[in-house]
Amino acid sequence: VGELEESDFKSGGIADILDLVKSVAARLPDLESIASQGGNTLGGRFAKVLVQGLGSSKVDIRASAEALLEESVSQGVIQLSTVKKTVSKQKPAVQRSLAPVIQKLSNSGTKPNTNAAPAKSIDDSDPGTEPGKGATTRPVNHRKPPIRSSVPRISTKNVDQSPFRPSSTAKNSITRSTPRQKEAQNANPLMAKTGAANLQKSKAAVRSMTWPDYPEDPTGSLLFGALKKAWSPLIPVESAKSLFPDGGIKKQDDAMEGFEILSRAITAEKEEECNVIREQFSFIWKWMTFVLCSKESTVGTQALLQLAASLVEHLRSIQFELSDVECMMFVPHLFDKASAAKGRFKDSFMDLIEQLKVEDLLPSKRLGPLICVAVIEGSSHPKARLLACKECHACVESIGLSGIGKRGVLAAAKSLSEEKLQENRSALVDLMVLLVSKMNGDMQRFSRICGSSLTGKARSLIEEQLPTGGGAHGSASARSGIAKPSPRREPRSSIGGPQLAKK
Repeated sequence: VGELEESDFKSGGIADILDLVKSVAARLPDLESIASQGGNTLGGRFAKVLVQGLGSSKVDIRASAEALLEESVSQGVIQLSTVKKTVSKQKPAVQRSLAPVIQKLSNSGTKPNTNAAPAKSIDDSDPGTEPGKGATTRPVNHRKPPIRSSVPRISTKNVDQSPFRPSSTAKNSITRSTPRQKEAQNANPLMAKTGAANLQKSKAAVRSMTWPDYPEDPTGSLLFGALKKAWSPLIPVESAKSLFPDGGIKKQDDAMEGFEILSRAITAEKEEECNVIREQFSFIWKWMTFVLCSKESTVGTQALLQLAASLVEHLRSIQFELSDVECMMFVPHLFDKASAAKGRFKDSFMDLIEQLKVEDLLPSKRLGPLICVAVIEGSSHPKARLLACKECHACVESIGLSGIGKRGVLAAAKSLSEEKLQENRSALVDLMVLLVSKMNGDMQRFSRICGSSLTGKARSLIEEQLPTGGGAHGSASARSGIAKPSPRREPRSSIGGPQLAKK
């Protein structure tokens, strides 16, 4: 354990090693008294490795490292002060995440386990122990008390015979019976499996999977099977069965067990401060999009909205920002569903959109040019296009022309030229007027950008709404051919004197 490096905590089998050392911690000497390289003690090196294990991205390694740290401090293998000193050298964020563990160790103190009653009788008769100190000092190295009862179902026969070189049978026994590891597995149902083979298998499946672009809905058995093939190697078998039922997900009711799995994973990550959601977010987001585009049902839609709200809240708490690809997976389809929903479901959809619209998670630079423009261009739902147009208007007001981009200007101009519904046309005109104002009222510049996408009729609608006077009015007058008379023309009309003028 003392030779482990920080990079080793990404490998498989480390949790089993830590559990094995914990089972024989009572036999270990006082590592604080053994010198190591660089003037440090072996206890300091041991504490450093365990602190690194507490920061591992794998839940089972963190649980085993914490259990071994508690046992080592309790048995006097290392001192609590050494652990605190090691933690103080970490980054501030790491110190904050380890604070609950240190507080737990401080509250428990360094008392030896009272379950080790047989060691007490040996302590009384052992000549190597000073009288009166048997109850407070840790056992010396040559004593061999029985395996402590806090490690249930471990074969004591195998451990006694070869505590540092267990056979494969003993190792499997420890792996099956570690209570903390079982608790970790039950706590987070998305805990990633270890092994390079599983990772490679998942990456190969991701490369072969083609996710459809909006406005095409991600549905069908082929896409369902491709997503299952890519995600299943990284999660437990039972979780994969819940997320990907044998009959597929044809309607939202079919995903109820999957909703429960993901809800438990979010709750577990909040409590354990791990990164499973972040690491597997792409798969989670795609799975939720697939369910969102499946056949709707009252119970299934309600459960999906609750899960989505919980996930978005968690993403905001960890300051997660959606990438361009992740934005285009779920949110455009959410606009379509929100525009078609009725009653309380419409309110829930709109609340979810409002939750997403924060700069840390979905900034205006992505909401406008990517999502809203795509909905304006491709959605078959008029109300979804109206909603996207209003959101574009808000983005432009917030960050200027970058809130829609050149592609968005062209899309809005084309939509205004083709839109039939009066409400949508009014919203598009308002957006166009705002864009012209952001261009300092230069209508000619706006027309050049739009090109043939803006028809003459659409241009007239915009000009009618432009404020009179200023740059906008002047540009419109110049384009229509109306010119003010020059002040020098009137004197020229009276050349030749009053007689010529009178004649």
